[in-house]
Amino acid sequence: MKKYYRQRKNTAKKSSSISRKKKSKVVKQHPENDCSSEEQALKIFDMNMMYGPCLGMPRLERWERAQKMGLKPPEEIKCFLESGKVQRECLWHKLTPRRETFSIRSTPEGTSYIERIYY
Repeated sequence: MKKYYRQRKNTAKKSSSISRKKKSKVVKQHPENDCSSEEQALKIFDMNMMYGPCLGMPRLERWERAQKMGLKPPEEIKCFLESGKVQRECLWHKLTPRRETFSIRSTPEGTSYIERIYY
């Protein structure tokens, strides 16, 4: 059994005799949100999946779809969106994949090429 559980000697030097001060952890403070209360409410609306997915459609369309489905979205959100003072698209609208289509075009010389159209 001694082969399996050999004792190890404590030969490693644990620490020097000089005490070193530990660096204090720096707490990062996030800057205050520059968003208005309206934008803050809309962000909460965007992150709430109860009203369905928000990618690929404006916020007002999402609100109307949720209303038609009987999900009872907040009326204040509709008021914010109809005022026109807030962003129409959701937080992640730039992450929405672009849609594309292809069409075959012909040149006056009689050759043709494929054109990619993004929308």
